[in-house]
Amino acid sequence: MRRWRRVDNWQEWRRKRSPPMKSIHNQIQLLHPEAKMPTRGSDRAAGYDIACVGGLDGLDPKIIDKLQERDPASLAGMLDLQAGRLVLTPGSSFLFRTGIAMAIAPGYQCLLWDRSGLGGMDRVHRLAGVIDEDYRGEWLVRLVHLGDAPIPIKVGDRIVQGIFQERIDASFQLVTELPGSSRASAGFGASGK
Repeated sequence: MRRWRRVDNWQEWRRKRSPPMKSIHNQIQLLHPEAKMPTRGSDRAAGYDIACVGGLDGLDPKIIDKLQERDPASLAGMLDLQAGRLVLTPGSSFLFRTGIAMAIAPGYQCLLWDRSGLGGMDRVHRLAGVIDEDYRGEWLVRLVHLGDAPIPIKVGDRIVQGIFQERIDASFQLVTELPGSSRASAGFGASGK
């Protein structure tokens, strides 16, 4: 019969038993006076929280031109955010600045994901969100509000989390027929629920 040992400090015990995390080195540039370094909520968190900044200072003029042409509401939103009065209304979407640019370690990419509070509780989600290792421009994040109540956003609010992941090269072989599988072409709802 195995005897169990009492653990007084659960976090310390877990840290000793957890496998070490891989570590990569990224170079980051803060492009805006209010930009913040990405941070983790705990030493074992997978995601790095990324905050937003306001205004147009330092924003690539090409992006400003595109926004004036395609999305003037986001351009106005950046100015509203700088003034501290941006409110995401239900059904709206805005392009947010982060004020950061990064040289991601070779062989890696950063995937931007919803933060649990905004995504799970307030139903504010990010659209798109793959940052390739060779991209050097400012990270811009589009959020869409699918909830029912207006959500105020302030400069410095953490709006997404970035998860670094190894990049895998894939090759593709053109075939006339795919090999069989137990699932075949059964799609949505095929597993029973």
